Amino acid sequence: MANLRAEKFHSMTQTPEVKQRPRRTRSQHLQPLFVEREAMDKLFFETERDGFYDTYYENPRGADCAMIGLFGDDQNDYMAKCGAKWLLAHGNIKAGIMGMSTAGMEALVATSCFPDITLTFGLTASDFVWQGFEQGKRDGCREWPVPGASTLSYRGEPLPYMPFVYEHPTYWKKVEEETEGSGDFQRSTWLFIDSEKNRPHPEDEMIKIENIQGKLVLIGADDDGLWEAGKYVRRMDRRLRQRPHACDYEAVAYTYGTHFVLPESMLRIALPIGLKFVMRFLFRSAKEHPDECEATRIDVDRRLSAALHEWVRA
Repeated sequence: MANLRAEKFHSMTQTPEVKQRPRRTRSQHLQPLFVEREAMDKLFFETERDGFYDTYYENPRGADCAMIGLFGDDQNDYMAKCGAKWLLAHGNIKAGIMGMSTAGMEALVATSCFPDITLTFGLTASDFVWQGFEQGKRDGCREWPVPGASTLSYRGEPLPYMPFVYEHPTYWKKVEEETEGSGDFQRSTWLFIDSEKNRPHPEDEMIKIENIQGKLVLIGADDDGLWEAGKYVRRMDRRLRQRPHACDYEAVAYTYGTHFVLPESMLRIALPIGLKFVMRFLFRSAKEHPDECEATRIDVDRRLSAALHEWVRA
């Protein structure tokens, strides 16, 4: 995606809201995915003042398309909804969105609700909404489910969600048990496998991806150690095959790629030195299948770049 450069679109990125903002956010690391390394004007939005939180990077060469990048977790729909409306009201004729992991789920929900977003990249996203969770330190746990809470809301109301079968503190103990000796920095697949086995998903928990407009790209890998991303991609592919839908889509489940099935150029900008070492440190699969994982990231790069080019030029 690095070869797309800056001449075609602006970008808007979001990181989690925090009481004390870090000196350097993940969005600032990842921003060069969409632009060349050159001076860019930035516009900051605050929840209290603007209704949503993010940073807008203006393309110095001018553009009439913009991408929203979700690289953090936000339980509300404010970023996608308000961000898309703001972009379209300020000289952009197209708005797209990209999200990974939990934010990939959020991106899919957002575009299923907001037809103004016409390009969607859902990376390692689930096809259902989960129970809400918090991270920090509590009773020796780093993460725990929030009783009666959804990960996402729409129009101020929580969305129906899949409840985790494990409560606090068993939830985190299960993560620790699966992670121990796995060779991964963290594994949590059994949280999701056991929760799905506990009861079938009712339809209201499933993301209505058939409502997504424009271009949709779904990416996952079978060796994802956090949840079954490959299975979710295949399930979304099956859902779209069985239902009328308006989007042109690609659904790709790779054998190898880990949870970080991001474009190779994006990761190399974030980690210009030692990318393979870091990936091997984080994921056992990247250590055992480094070439296959790299090939996946290169292919993801190609697919997303092609989709961006087509979207901008259409």
